[in-house]
Amino acid sequence: MKIVSAHDSDWIVVATEKLKTGGIVIHPTDTAYGIAVDATNRTAINKVFAFKKRNCKPLIMVVKDIHQTHEYSRMNNIADQ
Repeated sequence: MKIVSAHDSDWIVVATEKLKTGGIVIHPTDTAYGIAVDATNRTAINKVFAFKKRNCKPLIMVVKDIHQTHEYSRMNNIADQ
C-alpha cells in the first residue's frame, strides 16, 4: 500500500496508475472516505468486496451522464424517466 498526500505533486498520477492496473484508491470526500476502482474491471470490483468483507450488497457507480448510465446498466421504465 502506498499512501500519497494531496500535497504531493504526483498524487493524481499515482492514483490513475493504481486504477488502470486494477487497484483500489481510498480518497476523502466531503463527508466520508470513498473507495474507487475501475468499474469495468471485475478483478478490481472483487477487491472492493473482499476489502469490505461483503459480496452481495450492490456498489455505487458514478457516471458522467444518463448516456453512460445506459452503457453500464439496465433500467426499468420508471427509473428511465
